[in-house]
Amino acid sequence: MSLTWITVTSKLQQGIQLLNTISTTEFSALLQRILNKTEFTSLELNNLETTLELQPNNVELLLQTVVHILKQSSKVILKPTTLQKQLVENLHFESNKAEEFVKAWTSQTKQDFENLEDRLKLNTISWELNLEMCSSLEPKKVTPNVRLKFSLNDSKDAHFKNVVLEMEKKELQQLYNTFENIQNKLDILQKSTE
Repeated sequence: MSLTWITVTSKLQQGIQLLNTISTTEFSALLQRILNKTEFTSLELNNLETTLELQPNNVELLLQTVVHILKQSSKVILKPTTLQKQLVENLHFESNKAEEFVKAWTSQTKQDFENLEDRLKLNTISWELNLEMCSSLEPKKVTPNVRLKFSLNDSKDAHFKNVVLEMEKKELQQLYNTFENIQNKLDILQKSTE
């Protein structure tokens, strides 16, 4: 079965093989360090090479692999049990490593969703079309201009914020195309979870 959320390459498979060679405790600590989103210093990388008994290029591949799988798995909606099963069966994780990965992924996902609750939400959208008729330099030129006003509020409806965008036709078309791409991706996600 192929996975829709990640492309399995030979480099990814090599990284997973390296991942399976380290202990579960080391893997768990590595995951936590990566999830903290702080960069490794050169001293820390040297310590990793020594601790994990890996060559520098293998440490780099291991880190890239874990970061890539975390990023890709965070872009889809999966049940933890489904993710764990896919890690073992399709990506060939050892079961204990898959279990540690899913624990860390679940914790991070929960934190991400809690952060979503604190974000601003769109309350209303209003718009108006303005036409700049002519100027002394160009007497017959008509320039359309759209003004979009987004009224946003926080999750507790305590604070409101208005964001106003003024766009010409080209910019509005670009915004429309972006929304269209988002909608297509949402449709694909919805079909894949059904």
